[in-house]
Amino acid sequence: MTRRTLKNLAVQRGLSSISSLEARMRNRWIRALGCAFIIQLFLPVSAALAHDASETPFSGIQVGDVMAPSGAYDDAYNGKKIFLSSPRHADSGSRGECFSPGRQENENGRVANWYAANGNYYGTTFSPTGPLRNLHGRGYQVYVSRNTKDNNFQGNLDTSANWGSHMHIVTHTNAINGCNSSPNYLYIAYEHTSDRNLATELGTRLNPDVIGSYSGPTLRTSLLELERNAPNGDAYIELQMHDNQTTQSWLFYNTMFVTADYGIAVDVRLGYP
Repeated sequence: MTRRTLKNLAVQRGLSSISSLEARMRNRWIRALGCAFIIQLFLPVSAALAHDASETPFSGIQVGDVMAPSGAYDDAYNGKKIFLSSPRHADSGSRGECFSPGRQENENGRVANWYAANGNYYGTTFSPTGPLRNLHGRGYQVYVSRNTKDNNFQGNLDTSANWGSHMHIVTHTNAINGCNSSPNYLYIAYEHTSDRNLATELGTRLNPDVIGSYSGPTLRTSLLELERNAPNGDAYIELQMHDNQTTQSWLFYNTMFVTADYGIAVDVRLGYP
C-alpha cells in the first residue's frame, strides 16, 4: 500500500491525517495479507549486515549499516536520510544493567535502532510486506551506527554529517545507581528550539507503547550527541532504565513492537515526504 493510497483512505474515512489512519489500521491490516515469510529488503553497504541477518550479535558491531527503500514492498525513495545513533560506551555491560533477562546498554540502543530501520512489525502485528513496518519501508534511507565500546560519540556525529543525514536520532537506555535501583520512565531530550517538534513527536508516539511514565521532551544543552544540527532535527531518546529489572525484561522481549513509532514520528515531522 503506497503513501498516496493511505492518504486517499484517510480522506475517505474522514480522518484528519495518515497518522490517524495508521492508528486505526494498527491491529487490522495485516490480517488481509496472511504472509508467513520474513522479508528484509535493504541495500547492504557493509559487513555488519552479516551479523544482522539474525537478532544476534548486537554487541561490538564494528561498522554501520545503511538500508535503502529498494525492495518490492518499500515506498519509493523520498530523498530523506535518517541517521540512528547507537551507544558507544566503553563500559557498556558495567553500567548498572540488569540481566535477568536484559542486554547491556550499547545493545539496547542498537537493537532499537536496527528494528526502527529494518524491523518487520507494525505495533505487535507481524507485517513483513507493509511499508509502514520500518523507516526504509516508508521511503527513507537509514543509517544505523556501530555500537563499539570506544566512547567515540563524536565519530557518530561525524559519520552522520558526512553521510548527509537530514535527521539525527540517538537511542540509549539510562541508569541511576545499579540494578535494581531506578524508577521506570521514558526520557527524550532536544537542544535547539528547532528540534523540539521532533522530540515532541517521538514522545507522542512512543509514550503509549512503552511502559513507565513520561513527562514530555526536555531541553538539554550538555549532550554531545545533540550537536549534529541536522537540517530536520536532532533528538535523544533514553528508551527505558536499564537498571530496572522490570523495564530491562520488557525491552528484552518487546523492543521490536515499539520501533515502528520512530517511522510514524519521522513521517509526521517531515509531512509525509
